[in-house]
Amino acid sequence: MKNLLAAVSVWVLAAPALAQAAWTPPRNASGQPDLEGAWSNATITPQARPAKFGSRLVMTLQEAREAEGAADAQVERGNQATDPDAPIVEDGRVGGYNRGFLDPGTRLMRVAGQPRTSILTTPDGRPPAPKTGAAMAEEQLKYLTVATPYILDAYGSVAGEDESQSQARRYDNPEEMSLGERCLASFGRNGPPPMLPNGFYNNNYQIAQNRDEVLIVIEMVHDARHIRLNDRKHLPAHIRPWFGDSVGWWEGDTLVVETTNFPKIQAYMGSWEKLKVTERFRRVAKDRLHYQFKVEDPSIWAEPWGGEYEFAPLQGLVYEYACHEGNYAMPGILAGSRAADRADAEVNGHNESFNGRLRDELLNETLFRSLPHARAVLEDWRRDYNEDRPHSKLGWMTPTDYARALSGESGRHAANPDLSARRPLATPADQASDQPRTLVMAG
Repeated sequence: MKNLLAAVSVWVLAAPALAQAAWTPPRNASGQPDLEGAWSNATITPQARPAKFGSRLVMTLQEAREAEGAADAQVERGNQATDPDAPIVEDGRVGGYNRGFLDPGTRLMRVAGQPRTSILTTPDGRPPAPKTGAAMAEEQLKYLTVATPYILDAYGSVAGEDESQSQARRYDNPEEMSLGERCLASFGRNGPPPMLPNGFYNNNYQIAQNRDEVLIVIEMVHDARHIRLNDRKHLPAHIRPWFGDSVGWWEGDTLVVETTNFPKIQAYMGSWEKLKVTERFRRVAKDRLHYQFKVEDPSIWAEPWGGEYEFAPLQGLVYEYACHEGNYAMPGILAGSRAADRADAEVNGHNESFNGRLRDELLNETLFRSLPHARAVLEDWRRDYNEDRPHSKLGWMTPTDYARALSGESGRHAANPDLSARRPLATPADQASDQPRTLVMAG
């Protein structure tokens, strides 16, 4: 009974939202509660609760003012004229958009008027720990507490929080890239349930409905969710369309939608094969659409869990999102990966050559009398190799002269390539000796 109550508590944790003043939604021609219209879930409220709020689901008024004031300040800062003398790269981040191209929202998510610390409504505002042995995708948990997954530098340029990792990725085929990178479906989780804001832009939706179906058009990458009504039978397990298989029914004024059959590429918190998401849509005011979701996967979590927020009316229309970057960039992305592969091969070849010279010229030819002696000899060899020895890759210049040449100073060429093989810098052992100790110490 205790476990049952705990599971139920997750689903009803949003009781304050349901306790707001009763409001009767209008009906459509089929007699259904009318959910149609253009809506937005843009917000600065993160999916998971920052640790500083602990178990608090609701912010104080002062905390809310500070959070929204910071968001307004970021917009103002990003709208400043671009400094023509700004560096192209700052702190290794190359940037992407100016702030004016982004629309993550500037207000906290309010449910029944309460400013929320997180969208998730678990006790600590975070996904529950997986069961022992359950597979979880760590990368999907990394930025849960980041409301807007980017930084804004001093010049108003936007860059990802972890651009260095994304730059290091390589691909052998287009299929290895995400749906968003290929402009096939939204990045983040705007489309597949649970539907969540992405922290960047275009968190907008158009809902249309009739007697047999509810259609949710997602602006981000022109996606569309089809929810069939009056049929609770899901597709066979081997059929897994994008956004899963959604069936819905009405419970009073609430549209209940159950989705299963998720494809692996649209996993949520590492779950997909046995993932079930139950959503509840209820119009609670003329300008508020309450959205609640429950997540279940008995192979990963011991109990269901979930969250909630309220859609607000979109001040405008949903237009086509004509994504094209992936189409144009794909050849360059794959070509860059191959260039990186070739560079690695060249570096590996250089490393092998370096190791061979170190072994043949020094390690195999030198009698080290003590550890300090070995360190001194190796340092002399390193300095010779890195500063004084001519190298074919440098046009038979020494590294020191090559560096001077690059800096505009006159350098001198080492004319004799034979000098690239130097004598050992320490006294070699007598190779003619037949004394076992001498032979061992000579390597």
